[in-house]
Amino acid sequence: MERSVVAMARRLLRETGQDTLLVAGGVGFNATLNGKLARLPEVRDLFVQPLAGDQGVSLGAAGWVAAQHGEHITPMTGTLAWGEQWDADAVRRVLHKQGVRHTEHEDIADAVAGLLGRGEIVGWHQGRGEGGPRALGHRSIVTAPFPVAKRDRINLTVKDREWWRPFAPSMQLEEAPTLLGDGTPLPYMIVTAPVPDAGRAAMPAVIHVDGTTRPQTVTAEDDPLYHRLLGRVAEHTGHAVVLNTSFNGRDEPVVWTPADALATFARSPLDALALGPF
Repeated sequence: MERSVVAMARRLLRETGQDTLLVAGGVGFNATLNGKLARLPEVRDLFVQPLAGDQGVSLGAAGWVAAQHGEHITPMTGTLAWGEQWDADAVRRVLHKQGVRHTEHEDIADAVAGLLGRGEIVGWHQGRGEGGPRALGHRSIVTAPFPVAKRDRINLTVKDREWWRPFAPSMQLEEAPTLLGDGTPLPYMIVTAPVPDAGRAAMPAVIHVDGTTRPQTVTAEDDPLYHRLLGRVAEHTGHAVVLNTSFNGRDEPVVWTPADALATFARSPLDALALGPF
């Protein structure tokens, strides 16, 4: 498949004289393939639609109609968090109704960073729900990306799946030159990148067997709370990066509501849950 898609892309770029490549469709979730496309000498810029599978059909239909009416359509930027959200009062009511012990924090990012600095694994349910299959810092399970054994622990005990399944890092965009050797924004965790020695040393639990990783770069403009969490983590670990995986158990969809988060937390061996400011 990789050989076929690379050949198609090269022919398309050659015939059109373009050096920007846009990818959509379910195959667009093959991050390894996307990384190879991004590194083709013919490709100056790669954009992979982060709702590339069936859930992107509605978005594509809207874009098509808009284009037919003369609107100029450009690749999306910024957050995919377009879904529902619950304010602190709504979350508090859920916690009281279920009788869950909790504490409220003025700065939840600082409180969770302290837990991550001690090596704990935390469910992170914040702000609006996200579109697409990737958890990008709103419905995530986060932990420090080391040691390598952390990957196995999460796979076997939290996600209940094969030990070797890879994870991805979320990092401040400012850290990308150090950890990835490249400062190109990769906001949607959909393209793999080769990792230099500095990155391999700092985040061994998210390095694939081929020496690549599938990063998410985070900016303060697009996601101020998650960006702040990463910055606070750096005060404990030295780098503004975490291991990030979707907040769900085996055969479950990603959590959506506060009640979903509490139910999955109750069934999972997570160390803590950050639910809004609680």
